[in-house]
Formats: sequence, C-alpha cells, structure tokens
Amino acid sequence: WRRDHSDSDSFKSVQTKSMKEENAASSVKADREKAKIIKRERKKLEKKADDLLHAIEKLETEAASLEHEMSLPENYSDGDKVRKIKDKLDQNHEKQHELSLEWEEAETLLAEVE
Repeated sequence: WRRDHSDSDSFKSVQTKSMKEENAASSVKADREKAKIIKRERKKLEKKADDLLHAIEKLETEAASLEHEMSLPENYSDGDKVRKIKDKLDQNHEKQHELSLEWEEAETLLAEVE
C-alpha cells in the first residue's frame, strides 16, 4: 500500500509540474499575442496621427493661399469674391480645428500605449 501511495504522489507531482509548465507556456503565448496586438494598434495610431498631421499641413497651405487671394486688389475690391473666399477660409479653419482635435486624441492614445 505504501508503494502505491508513493507512486501516486510521484504521479501527482509530475502532473502538477506539467500543468504549471503548460500554464506558463500559455501565459507566455498570451503575452506575445497581447504584445502583437499592442504593436499593431500603435502602428495604426502612428499612421493616423501622421495622416492627420499631413492633412492639417495641407489645409494650412490652402489657407495661406486663400488669404493671399483675398488680399489681391482685384479680389479685395469685389465684395462677392471676398465673401466667397472668406467662406472657404472659414471652412478651412473649421476643418483644421476638427483635424487638430483628432490628432491630439491620437497622440494621447499613442502616449498611453507606449
């Protein structure tokens, strides 16, 4: 009986060790998967922030062009032209503001991920 009991304890010990190893391997695999997901999300956020920044820069260039256009004597003296340009400029500034908020949000999320 002692021998059977001793064999049973050895088996339980080996089985417990094996289960611990499986759990550790599973944990490592889960950690790797989590790291991959975080890396993928970080890349998406970096691309989004970069795309937004480029869009903002493009809008800034367009705004400068509209401001220049508005200052030309042939346009400045024509109230309708000035109003149309001013409307475009206002829309441009509004879009810049929206994209800037999105960019700030993406940068905040990026800081949290890193």
